[in-house]
Amino acid sequence: YFSPPKMTVQQQQVLVSPPCCSSSENNSPIREHEQQELESTKKPPRQKRKKSIKKQPADTSRTQSFEPLWYGSKLATLPSSNSSCDYKSVPPPIHTLILGTHPSITSLSRTQYFAHDQNAFWWIVGDCLQFRRNTGVSASSNKPFALCRHLRYDNIFSYEEQVFRLCSRGFALWDIVASCSRSGSLDSNIRKEIPNDIKAFCQLHPSIRRIVFANGGTGCSMFYKHNKSWWDEEDSTSNIVLMPGPNIESQKAFPKYVHRRETFCYEVPSPEQPRVIECISALSVSPAAAVYSYEAKRDHWEKFCFLPGLKEFQN
Repeated sequence: YFSPPKMTVQQQQVLVSPPCCSSSENNSPIREHEQQELESTKKPPRQKRKKSIKKQPADTSRTQSFEPLWYGSKLATLPSSNSSCDYKSVPPPIHTLILGTHPSITSLSRTQYFAHDQNAFWWIVGDCLQFRRNTGVSASSNKPFALCRHLRYDNIFSYEEQVFRLCSRGFALWDIVASCSRSGSLDSNIRKEIPNDIKAFCQLHPSIRRIVFANGGTGCSMFYKHNKSWWDEEDSTSNIVLMPGPNIESQKAFPKYVHRRETFCYEVPSPEQPRVIECISALSVSPAAAVYSYEAKRDHWEKFCFLPGLKEFQN
């Protein structure tokens, strides 16, 4: 038989001991690939979120409304210029208080109620009281406003004459909001408002029979917000009871109080009942209320504001 050669002790130790991993084996392509896979499975470190910076609202300084206008106020006196406005020697009592919400940017800059050229208010007043606000020609396009096609009169009055013509017939003008912060001219942007004391004005003028809200539902909401306790007064004969007007817009604006139209007699006031003031939510005169045509606005105001008011003025 063949017998293998005898191995030395050193050779036997080499066979028994495990192979050592050399540095060259650790850097083999296979090991590098495994290391890359391992690193790819590790989650990336979380990045710190940057604190979001809230945008600061535009700087809006507080604005003040105007003084109320009626025949006895200094702003509604007879114009010094040669005026075509007729007038009574005795100031007529106020029968109708017309309330805007708060003067727009244009109104504040001109110090005039409803000063925006495309605000329908003074155009409607002119059609109902026989004058024209102005030429109605746009300064930017040099073209007439669309509403000019429907105007009834051509005799143009100055702003002072317009105010006098309105107030000398027993109408008064004021705003719901005395001061506020607001960006732009929209009623929906009014913040931190302080209301005018409308109730005190009505107590000062006991002849007032109706309040007309010139900006429709938004004006009604603002008025109700600051006069809810007044609306809830009903029992005492010393109080002034508020009642929604006969039009659907008024009854939608103040649905909780519609029953008062049956409870109280408005047409023929009785000494046995409290004083009643009718609240009219009129179609908004704002240019933003473009859903209504000028004719629709004028006819609505004529029916619920000017015809009843002029009837009381003549009596």
